[in-house]
Amino acid sequence: MGPNQPHLCGQINHTKERKESKENILKHKPPQTPPLAKSKSFDPSSVELPTWLPKPTWDSWVQYRKEINKPIKYQQTVTQAIKLLGKCRDNGHQPEEIINASIANGWQGLFQPQQPARPQQAKAHSVADSFADKDYGEPQLPDWARECLSREGL
Repeated sequence: MGPNQPHLCGQINHTKERKESKENILKHKPPQTPPLAKSKSFDPSSVELPTWLPKPTWDSWVQYRKEINKPIKYQQTVTQAIKLLGKCRDNGHQPEEIINASIANGWQGLFQPQQPARPQQAKAHSVADSFADKDYGEPQLPDWARECLSREGL
């Protein structure tokens, strides 16, 4: 070997040492500890709900969270969600409105609307309701209708 040629012997040995070291690591893996047995997992569908929160509405929220791979895992999460829904309800928003908005928008959480709730309007009356309480006397059938009825034997 000349003075200007690199000394390759050390590099080869160095590479060989790395390879042997890697093989030793792979051969002598530390024993893996068995995974801890999962305790009974929390089921957010089985919690007791307030009477104002319909079970189908809550179940749709729980199912949605599973579908987006963000399942509800803890009782505290449920407690806080119900507390928020109750606060929204006190401000005039229905729980269905809050849950459906979160699902429709692809949100992971429940959020209180920024707009105040619209006041509940009285049930709209139909035109027929306006006439229901009035007395119009005995109904008068036109002659042609009376003839039809008499032919039918009514």
